[in-house]
Amino acid sequence: MNPAYIRTAVPYLVGFALTLLARWGIDIEPSAELTGAVTVVIGTVYYVVVMLLAKRWPALQRLLGSKQAPSYQPPA
Repeated sequence: MNPAYIRTAVPYLVGFALTLLARWGIDIEPSAELTGAVTVVIGTVYYVVVMLLAKRWPALQRLLGSKQAPSYQPPA
């Protein structure tokens, strides 16, 4: 599987999981739109933080699901 797909999906899965965990114990019913927005924000923050930390400690790129950076081929 292309590392770009993995490195895109993992932060959003983490964001989704953290959103679900944050809702435990909270007795409100937020809208689907709010939950989706929070998931995207958390996933984006996770990705940015991991990338910034990985500049100093490259092994942390594994937190994105793959240590291999994606490579892109121009269309033929």
